[in-house]
Amino acid sequence: MLVQSFLAWMETAPVRERAEAVTMLANAYLNGALGSDTPQVVEAALTSVLDDPAIMVRRALALAFADRNDAPRHIILSLAADQSEVAGLLVARSPLLTEADLIDLTVTGERMTMMAIALRQDVTARVAHAVLARKDFDSAFALVGNGLSMISEADLLAIAKA
Repeated sequence: MLVQSFLAWMETAPVRERAEAVTMLANAYLNGALGSDTPQVVEAALTSVLDDPAIMVRRALALAFADRNDAPRHIILSLAADQSEVAGLLVARSPLLTEADLIDLTVTGERMTMMAIALRQDVTARVAHAVLARKDFDSAFALVGNGLSMISEADLLAIAKA
C-alpha cells in the first residue's frame, strides 16, 4: 500500500520532496520497515527511481545505498554508471562493486568517477592499472596519494616516466 501511494505521489511531487521520499523509502527497505509491502515490491519501486529525470532524486538513492552491503546490486550498478554527480560517492564507497565492476567503470566513467575509484579503500593492482591506463593526471595523482591502493611496480615506473 505504501508503495502504490509513493509511486502515484512521485509523478507530481516537487524534486526536493521526491528526493526526501526516496531517502525515506530506501531507509525503510534497508531497515525492513515495509509495513504491508514486500521487499520485492519496495525494490521495484526503488528501481523505478532510476528513471527519475532529476539528478537530486537519483543522488538521494545513491547516498542511501552507498555504504550498504544489503542494497540491491542492480540498483548499485545502475547508479554507478549514472552521471558523476550521482555516481561519485557511491563509486567511492559501495562494498558491492567488484573489481570487475570498477575496471568496467574506468573504461566508461567520467573524470569524477575515475577520482572516486582512485580514492577507494580497496584499489587492487588491476583496478589501479585500469585507472592509470586512462592517462588522466588527476586520477593518477589521487591513486598515488591513496596509501591503500595497490600499484604495481611497472605502473609506478610508467607514472614516473610520464
